[in-house]
Parts: sequence; structure tokens; C-alpha cells
Amino acid sequence: MSDEALESEVILATLKSRCSEACFGLVELEVHNSIGSTNTHVTAKLEEPGNQIHLCLAETQTAGRGRRGRRWVSPYGKNIYMSIGLFLRLPMAELGGLSLVSGICIVEVLRRFGVKDVGLKWPNDILLAGGKLGGLLVELRPPEPGVGNEAGRGVGVVIGLGINLSLSPEDASPIEQSWSQLSSRLEVSRNQLAGELAGEILTAIERFASAGFAPFMALWHEYNLFAGREVEVLRGDERIRGIDSGVNDRGNLILDTETGLVECHSGEVSLRVPDTP
Repeated sequence: MSDEALESEVILATLKSRCSEACFGLVELEVHNSIGSTNTHVTAKLEEPGNQIHLCLAETQTAGRGRRGRRWVSPYGKNIYMSIGLFLRLPMAELGGLSLVSGICIVEVLRRFGVKDVGLKWPNDILLAGGKLGGLLVELRPPEPGVGNEAGRGVGVVIGLGINLSLSPEDASPIEQSWSQLSSRLEVSRNQLAGELAGEILTAIERFASAGFAPFMALWHEYNLFAGREVEVLRGDERIRGIDSGVNDRGNLILDTETGLVECHSGEVSLRVPDTP
């Protein structure tokens, strides 16, 4: 994969081939040379009137964000930093599976391009060769009250994703965990990949809006790299150990623990390393 500048025309052409005509007609694309955070920018765009789908990409982020306020390392012109913002007429309680659906979309696209060993870790990590290849940050904006006889636009949803295409050791020095990159493993342009990812996610969101997370469960179980393995979930100061037993129809992780099944709707997952004598 060679370095190339982001080009709106190529991204839109690929996106048009991957999502419905109705969906594509709502997309407003912005490509920035530098931005604080694509998620922050798209969240602000949702304050504007209308039901557009806001798609934002940047060559670099100066304040890129991961989950739990962590910094997302964003060197210039190498990787994918993208956010999608739209409204869904669903209760906020039913949107917990969106992060998993978006992760499934990323794996689907990468596997189509021949990256066969990429997979997922609940709830939002994309892994390759034992290291983190990418991550997702899904943020929700409470629904607005309707005005007069209008029902309002629904819940504002922002899906941010970062994918490591190429990282130098210097770029990656702030990263405090094992990481990976696509580098020479993927023969596709950065613009085409961005369009493919956006199109796959938007198409999946249309299905999610009508049928929920249930249709995606089988793919999650196929791509979950920790399935059947002993893991530890950190929720605040609480640590829960158990066997990763998949997810339910709301996207919550199910752990088989010594005291029975435990449902986790948030937390940080890591493989359980056996105690040494």
C-alpha cells in the first residue's frame, strides 16, 4: 500500500458503489488536511438542521480520541481517521451493538481484500497478528424533542474509526499496547479503502436500524478472536474473570464465570494469563 493523499472524488465514487442510492444522496463528505478530532467535528455537525449523513476524514488529527479519553495516535498522511454521523430513530438502549456491527464491517472489508487473519475483540478493537490494528469510538447524542407535529430526528450517532495502515517506530512510541499495521499486506489505495469502509458501515446501519443486532451475531462469533478463551474484564475497579461465551442480541459480552453467566455491557477485555507457580 503506497502513501497517497485523500481525494474526495475517489472516496465518493467508491462509496456510491457500496451503499444504496438513498443513503448516498444524504452523504456530505469533508476531507481535512488537519483537524482536532473527526468525532468532535462530526458531533458538532449534528447540531445543524437536516438529516444529512456527515462523513469526515482527515490526513492527521491533533486531538484524536480513543475510548475512555485515550489519545489516538494520528501521524500525517498514513492511516485512516474517519467519522460518520447520522440520526437513527431507535431508543438509545438499543444502540449498544453499533460498535460491534462497525467492527464486523471493518473485518469484512479487510478480508475481502485478502487480510484473512484480522479479527475482533469485544467491544471495539480490530486485531491483527496479536496487535491492535484499529479501534472504534461510538458516541450518542440524546434525541431532540419534536416540534409541533414533527417527531424529531432521533438519536444522533457518531462512529469514529482509526485503522493503522503504516506506523513507524517513532509514530508508535506513545502507544502503550501491542499494535499492528497493514503495511505491505494490503494492495488497495487508501481512498478506495476509506470508501469501502464507509459504504460497508452505512449499509450495515440500514440493516441494523430495521432488524437490530441479531442478524450480525453469527459474524461476530466468527470474527471474535477471544471466543472460548479465559479473559478478564475490567469495569472501573471491578475485575471479572471468565470464559468469553460470545454476545447476546444487544451486543453485550457474556462471560461464563465460576458463579454463573455474567452479562457485561461495558469494560476492557484482556486475555487471562495463567498464574505462574
